[in-house]
Amino acid sequence: MSGLPPELQMRPAEEGDVPFIAEACVAIGNFMKGRWPDPYIDGLPDKASPELEDWSRRFLDGVTRHAWIAIDNDDRVACVLAEIVPSHLPASVSRIVGYIPVCWVEEGWRGKGVGRGLVSQAEDWFRKNGVPYSEVSWLAKNAEGDAAWRGMGYSPFRIFGFKEL
Repeated sequence: MSGLPPELQMRPAEEGDVPFIAEACVAIGNFMKGRWPDPYIDGLPDKASPELEDWSRRFLDGVTRHAWIAIDNDDRVACVLAEIVPSHLPASVSRIVGYIPVCWVEEGWRGKGVGRGLVSQAEDWFRKNGVPYSEVSWLAKNAEGDAAWRGMGYSPFRIFGFKEL
């Protein structure tokens, strides 16, 4: 499937995957903590909460949101979340865009095409739903994320700033 290593299976996420998805969201912040001092990153939670599980569960609807899981035997090793949203730019050439808020691959599976395979699945779903553009965001200091997303053809075009008040 879409460039995944042959030992992996990919499938749509189910209710039993929600804790893994929520933990993946937290793992992204934990991956970056300690790599550089940053008040935003340092303030991210260390473990998943019921609220984060509820947020993750929204991606099971399969209509405007979707989630996929990569599995090695019975072990979940990666996930991607995708949603169809209004364009973030008022004067956009597209009324809607596909947005990927989370893509997580466990460390031992990185660099093996797992993320690329999952993102390809999300992009195919966007295309089938008439979405002409896919957007993703990554943290500016995340060099690994920057390299991965650029390697999949994404390029920065907008910058979000952060200021503690």
